[in-house]
Amino acid sequence: RDVEGRYAELVNGMNEHKAPILSLDIPSGLNGNNGKIMGEAVQADITVTFVALKSGLFIDRGPELAGEILFHDLGIPDECRDGQLPIFRRINNRILHTVLPRRERNTHKGKFGHVLVIGGAPGMSGAVRLCGEAALRSGAGLVSIATHPTHSEEIVSARPELMSHGVECSEELDPLLAKATAIAIGPGLGTESWARKLLEKTLESELPTVIDADALNLLTDMNVKSTDWILTPHPGEAARLLGIGSMEVESKRKVWMHHCP
Repeated sequence: RDVEGRYAELVNGMNEHKAPILSLDIPSGLNGNNGKIMGEAVQADITVTFVALKSGLFIDRGPELAGEILFHDLGIPDECRDGQLPIFRRINNRILHTVLPRRERNTHKGKFGHVLVIGGAPGMSGAVRLCGEAALRSGAGLVSIATHPTHSEEIVSARPELMSHGVECSEELDPLLAKATAIAIGPGLGTESWARKLLEKTLESELPTVIDADALNLLTDMNVKSTDWILTPHPGEAARLLGIGSMEVESKRKVWMHHCP
């Protein structure tokens, strides 16, 4: 239940004190399932959680209130968790080292994939440029940008390492799609006819694709889906995709992440 009355006064008193706060298992007032504040909540510097990691520590207000998170299983044998499916999977150093192993000294950019970023309607060149930079910084060997011709030169002059191409129509994507190994579409894409046609052409491809931003808004009225896509909606975009309110998305974030393909 919500923290209120005398207990709320105690929580607020703790938060106002200069001493660091250690929370055991979960900060009082933080919902362990959805990360929401229930009335008032402790602002911890360190949280030591037991038995299992709680999803509420990692979503919504959880990271803000939990501080540094430490875990102890209290010596419970692993077999006691047999049959328990995780709701989330955290990316840790072991996973990173598996998917992003150390690169050989004599390698070259052609061995590390070619990302095609599609977006940037007139007047919206910033998002597609940032997406391209992020792809390079996270390890892509080559990155091409397919954007509106009005600012393709602007992008390449500011970031010459991004291969920027102005595209007037969806057919001009064909040679770029042929060279790509993965796609990101949506940043600054807009929702006009130009954007819709680029998205339709992109979705014909069988390449792994990240669909973001305006591409998600366009996707809401397109009866298509694929297991090769990764959707990255914020709560408002997720609400439109699911046909519900954004508050429901926030309150059931764990459920959507667990069940959405």
